[in-house]
Amino acid sequence: MAMENTSASTSFKSDIDGLSRQAGVVGHDVATLAHDAAGAARHGAAELREGASHAVDAAKAKLAQGADYAKKQFADAQDQVSATAKSMNKYVGEHPLTSIGVALGVGVVVGMLLSRSRS
Repeated sequence: MAMENTSASTSFKSDIDGLSRQAGVVGHDVATLAHDAAGAARHGAAELREGASHAVDAAKAKLAQGADYAKKQFADAQDQVSATAKSMNKYVGEHPLTSIGVALGVGVVVGMLLSRSRS
């Protein structure tokens, strides 16, 4: 029986030692996994920053492109208004009585429309 207790004790100690070694391996694996996960998170964050930077640069380029287009359209509109004003001045200078008659007619029509809306 003493031999049996010694054998059981040795087997139990051997099992505990085996479990201890396995716990050490699991602990090492968990540490490695945590280190790898942290590295992947850092890498993902760097890629995210880079992608966001590219998106901001693209948005700035589109905004600048839109601003240039708006400036060109405004300049074109100014040119058209200026050309129309010059044309009107030339016509009025060449046909002063006709211009006065047209202005008088437009004034009468606008006056009649405004007086109707008040009634």
